[in-house]
Amino acid sequence: MGVDLDPLGSNKIEKKCEAFKQVLLDDVKALKLFSTAINIFKQSGVDQLKSRYKAETETEMLVKAAVEFANKNPQFV
Repeated sequence: MGVDLDPLGSNKIEKKCEAFKQVLLDDVKALKLFSTAINIFKQSGVDQLKSRYKAETETEMLVKAAVEFANKNPQFV
């Protein structure tokens, strides 16, 4: 869905949500998506031993890692 979200309730966000829902309904696609998300998290530099994440810096680290992944893998996005 991306870092920049469209306004909630807009047609654009509805289409993106529907496309995301279709990915989640497909076991193979969903596994690939979640596996990729786990790998991005592991490579982000965020402390994986924490049980709670409250700092903005951790969110920024994850967003940065996701953007870097998307830039390196445009076919995935």
